[in-house]
Amino acid sequence: MGKLRSLWSLILFGTCAGLAYQGFQNTRIPHPADAKAQEVACEDMLACGGPTANWTGLDTSPFARIYTLESGSGPVTIECRWAMVMFGAVTCTGAREEVAPHVDDTPARRPHELGRGVKAK
Repeated sequence: MGKLRSLWSLILFGTCAGLAYQGFQNTRIPHPADAKAQEVACEDMLACGGPTANWTGLDTSPFARIYTLESGSGPVTIECRWAMVMFGAVTCTGAREEVAPHVDDTPARRPHELGRGVKAK
């Protein structure tokens, strides 16, 4: 029973050490996945051109790196994952967030234009 308990302890320790190591590796800047993410954003989604394009965020975990790009046509999210959970080749996919269209240009009443007993339209 003692050998089985020590085996499970070693497996648990190895798993925790692997997750910690991969999590640490994913926080490196620059990272090998950065080039793939830029390739997806620029060549596949055509989102990194123009003066308004700006990389605004990076979230990392042991399993993925998620980049956020604010382009002229709305926010773009690029997610890079490894082929075998934490190891292997990196694959990146991009998604463009839909921004609600502008509906009306009629100016609304401002707070100082409202008086007592006057309801907002």
